[in-house]
Amino acid sequence: MRTILYTELLKCKRASILWVLAAVIVIPSLISFFIGFGSWYVLDSPPQWSGFLVYSQALINMLIGPPVFAMLASFLFAREYHEGTVNSIFLYPRHRALFFFGKLCILLLLIAAIIGVTFLISLGIGSIFTTTSLPFDLFTNKVLELLKIIGLQFLLVPIAILAGVLSRQVIAGIIVGIAGVTSSVILMIAATPFQYSVYNPYSFVTFIIDSPLEGPLMIRGFGTLLTLSILCTAISYYHYVSSDVQGSGV
Repeated sequence: MRTILYTELLKCKRASILWVLAAVIVIPSLISFFIGFGSWYVLDSPPQWSGFLVYSQALINMLIGPPVFAMLASFLFAREYHEGTVNSIFLYPRHRALFFFGKLCILLLLIAAIIGVTFLISLGIGSIFTTTSLPFDLFTNKVLELLKIIGLQFLLVPIAILAGVLSRQVIAGIIVGIAGVTSSVILMIAATPFQYSVYNPYSFVTFIIDSPLEGPLMIRGFGTLLTLSILCTAISYYHYVSSDVQGSGV
């Protein structure tokens, strides 16, 4: 398993997708910087810590994270099919299940790293522009929310994995991620009541962080997300380990 994990990391390192992942970190960081700069030099008012952390976190969780993580998931699982190298990979004396779960581990690692680095950069920018120290209770709350976001975003990616594995095309996962975010934004603009919008997993990951949800809504929303995640993972796993790879790369 360790060899598989190392190999998958090398694939990501050599691919141009790393530039996209870097942009995911840079964009929220730049926005946080301009928020601090504008508050200090334009409004002549030092910004608050909550402004830096909340906005950057919401941007990753709602708009940037889902499509980018979907692209990353589809890339990890469909790249070998698209490039026609999957036959060579499956000649290794390793069960396909190890490759499947190794990719999942790498995906979780990358999601956690991107979200964690973005949070640390926001802390650094906040220390430049704010005039007060970061309250410990705010810090602990944001760290807990960070862990929650990592878990929720990881539960979303099996939808894109399924699209990538079934279609054997990286673009399929990207389309799924964009469609999910678009549907979430549409439901928000339309002011759809929570009791309906929580059934959209892409809306739920936003509401559970930024809006207080009552117990029944929380259970229904999380149950829908968890069920869909497990179902998509199971179907992807079955297809990945048992399907014929002839004709890959077409």
